[in-house]
Parts: sequence; structure tokens; C-alpha cells
Amino acid sequence: MSDKKFVPVDIRTLPKENRIMVTAPIEYKDVVVPIGYISDGLTKLINKYAPNCIRAALVHDYICETKCLPRKTGDRYFLEILKLDGVGAFKRYRMYYAVRGYAIITFKK
Repeated sequence: MSDKKFVPVDIRTLPKENRIMVTAPIEYKDVVVPIGYISDGLTKLINKYAPNCIRAALVHDYICETKCLPRKTGDRYFLEILKLDGVGAFKRYRMYYAVRGYAIITFKK
């Protein structure tokens, strides 16, 4: 477990919009999610703001929305960040394949 390094993120919930806003930059490799970025968190999950999953969701959403990197790279970063933040293999891969499946159905890629 020593290779796991959960990185908390600074966010503010926007309950009326059912969204969250980034209040401090989130950096991962070559991506920086800026202050003020708004996301829906972990779309359609029971705990959309799960502390050990939210960083992955925010980085992934930012990549997909801004197209700063290819979507597949965003999906890979999502999986990597989940692992870094201590999400177990079963849950991590289940979430990753849900993201990939959505991309295949929605974007035909």
C-alpha cells in the first residue's frame, strides 16, 4: 500500500446545479485543471463526490471537455489516478470500462 498516495482536491459543491467547482488547480502529468472549472463529478454514481475518485473524474472531464488531449489518454489517466488514489482493482477497472464503454457508444471511437 505504500505506492498509494491519495491526493485530496479542493472543491466546492454547487448543490443547486448538482455540480462541483475546482477551488485550487489539480495537476496530473501534462494536464492542469484550473480554478473555477465546473464538473458533475462521477456522473450517475451513488457517491458522485467520493474523495478517492473525484480527482480522476475532474481530470478526465476536463480532458474530454477541452480536448486538450485525446479521449483515450483521458481514459487512461482516469485509470491511473484511481490507482494512485487507492481505489481497489475491481472497482477501478469497473469504472474504467464504464468510461470506455460510454466513449465507444457516444463517440464511436
